[in-house]
Amino acid sequence: MQRLITSSLIDSMNWYKSAPASWKQKALADFSAMVKREPRPTPPSAQRGIDFENLICKNCNTDSNDELIEKARLLYGRNANLDVVLKMAEKCKGGEQQVKVSKEIEVDGDTYFLFGYADIVFPEKIIDIKTCGKFKGADYYLNRIQHQIYSVCTGITDFDYAVADFCNTDRPWLYHEVKVQNNLSKSEEEIAGKIIELKDFLHEHDLWLDYLTVFSAKKHK
Repeated sequence: MQRLITSSLIDSMNWYKSAPASWKQKALADFSAMVKREPRPTPPSAQRGIDFENLICKNCNTDSNDELIEKARLLYGRNANLDVVLKMAEKCKGGEQQVKVSKEIEVDGDTYFLFGYADIVFPEKIIDIKTCGKFKGADYYLNRIQHQIYSVCTGITDFDYAVADFCNTDRPWLYHEVKVQNNLSKSEEEIAGKIIELKDFLHEHDLWLDYLTVFSAKKHK
């Protein structure tokens, strides 16, 4: 039986555990909806990220930046900070986009299937495009599990979070990079620990069966 592990599932559990008391109920509801694959509306922050990523990925490999600039102005207005868009596009130029990454690992005698989509992949580096309302510092990204899962799946140890900071506005204003150099054996140990934690958490909230029969039922190759 496939036991699917994604970075979003583990990060959702981590958010519940670190959330202030006033956010616990919503955090658990969001986690439960993810496990049960219940349809949910796309939050504005998520749509912001989708729109920005589409802008970059569809235009970063053109010979000229003219089309990218024009589309950025249509999306964000004539006063958009084009430096952010151009820096992101230059960083992603030439990389393979939306690459499926996966690997089976054994944890406590069971097989788990790590899976995800890497935004941009070069032979020696993975880049993940992020947007944020306000940059929370490097630790916000370093505490995520995504860079570890993607590196373990691919064997590529260099991982960059490329972050477009909207600075509480409707357009990108600042550009940040958070660079990670993964140790593959250490990352696999930490992922295994998180999987054990996740299994306990699913049992604690009576979601284990949903995890096995609904969340893990979607086949990935």
